[in-house]
Amino acid sequence: MNTTTSKRELPRLGTKVRAVRRRAGLSQAELATKLEVSASYLNLIENNKRPLPAPLLVKLAQVLSIDLATFAADEDARLVSDLLEAFADPLFEEQRLTSADLREMATASPGAARAVLSLYKAYQSSRAAADDLSSRLSEGEDLVDRSHLPSEEVSDLIQRHMNYFPELEDAAAELVLRAKLTTEDLYPGLIRHLEKSHGIRVQIAAWGDEKGTLRRYDPEQKLLTLSELLPTRSRTFQLAYQLGLLTLGDRMQKIMGEGYMTTPESRSLARVALANYFAAAAIMPYASFLKAAQSERYDVDVLGRRFRVGFEQVSQRLTTLRRPGAEGVPFHMIRIDVA
Repeated sequence: MNTTTSKRELPRLGTKVRAVRRRAGLSQAELATKLEVSASYLNLIENNKRPLPAPLLVKLAQVLSIDLATFAADEDARLVSDLLEAFADPLFEEQRLTSADLREMATASPGAARAVLSLYKAYQSSRAAADDLSSRLSEGEDLVDRSHLPSEEVSDLIQRHMNYFPELEDAAAELVLRAKLTTEDLYPGLIRHLEKSHGIRVQIAAWGDEKGTLRRYDPEQKLLTLSELLPTRSRTFQLAYQLGLLTLGDRMQKIMGEGYMTTPESRSLARVALANYFAAAAIMPYASFLKAAQSERYDVDVLGRRFRVGFEQVSQRLTTLRRPGAEGVPFHMIRIDVA
């Protein structure tokens, strides 16, 4: 007897089976008849009390004329990842949806999850269009109340500095030296530095236990909580981002200057943008990143693997290589809807 095969766990796809059955407008008894199994057995499968055998999975796909990819785990992972990215938007902060909620949505109602993503993308497009319209109008006459456009004020701040902030680059370089950070030891190194220099503990929350957001900092307990669903590169970025918020208040205020940020919302959004800049500069130090970019002919994939960051993080960092005397190619980054 092959013990390895006998102990191998078959996939439990009950939620998906129930979802595709309902979309087909069939009762459990009707689908059971088509699959030539008992209704009670199908009920056990749908409630994840029995695994879904491969032959029955194939037959189910044939009977309902659906693609087997519908049941792929990596498809779920991609959908959950897209939902996590969307719901990280401050727009949803008050809803306090957990990663468990998003995983359940992706598994139980993938169609509804994709519809939510489509709505979010439409919202992003509308917001971008509104900002663009406001920018166009303000070029001619002061027809728009700029105090209601925090994103435009932050955009103007970045443009004034040509997306290069030497104060933040210096702070990032200081952090790398002080904490003795290397690419290979970046994540644990940042955790050690947070605890040693600032008394801040970092905990990774299990997706089923954490009822808060993907990242939460408790200043009273000096506790930074990160979701286990965040990949290591995202956790590393969040650690550096938190350090930026904690330590760079004076430098950020100097950058923002007097009179440029007219509302609390503008100042808050600017702090987020500047802390993100600092985090990227700490993870991808200017000199070593520029040297790597030039030697690899600005290959985003290679740079991402070398510095252990994502495609968008590399792309964003490439737009900041504006140091006088050590400039990189003057890239600009545009986010667009897939449609």
